[in-house]
Amino acid sequence: MVQSLGRARRGERIRVIENSPITHRPPAAPPTLRPFENTKPSVIAISSSTVGSQALFEVLTRLSPKFDVSVLITQHMPKTFTNALAGNLSTRTD
Repeated sequence: MVQSLGRARRGERIRVIENSPITHRPPAAPPTLRPFENTKPSVIAISSSTVGSQALFEVLTRLSPKFDVSVLITQHMPKTFTNALAGNLSTRTD
């Protein structure tokens, strides 16, 4: 489908199949969740994209200053913005 749309956009001819059968699948069973263990994690990992820095600030500013679990952060962004992100994180979080 994606390739056909690309061809059509470039003005190439595409083959259209009329009345293609649509197969219906029965609904999947709901996932089975493991029981929640009331244990403290040793580390929390957070990853976000270039546009996710605001969400990252929202999460980190809601953590209590007494939060005593290590937090690892990976942030995908251009190298030129990393200093600004670090400065904002430093001033907006405890």
